[in-house]
Amino acid sequence: MDEAEQAFFLEAWNGHQSIDTDRIGRGHISLPNLCASIFGGIQPDKLTVYLEQATRTLANDGVLQRFQMLVYPAARSWEWRDCAPDLDAHDLAVDVVERLADFEPET
Repeated sequence: MDEAEQAFFLEAWNGHQSIDTDRIGRGHISLPNLCASIFGGIQPDKLTVYLEQATRTLANDGVLQRFQMLVYPAARSWEWRDCAPDLDAHDLAVDVVERLADFEPET
């Protein structure tokens, strides 16, 4: 990531900054609340390199700290269980959905 991209993402992480840009053929573009969301995955070895840079070197510019990390849990052992469905719970759930469908908030 070059310096211009880095500055852009540092400003775009929370939606409180605005951005103005001029594009050839599109004219002036103004975004009052710029917010960028990035969804994706990363290999653990690559993440380790970034984490080490962010904690041990002068490369700690705050970009990595703006990411929210989600780690998919490790596989857990399970066993097959075959049991009858809870019909009372099913009927109760259906009743709630039907009552909500017929709900008249004004009355």
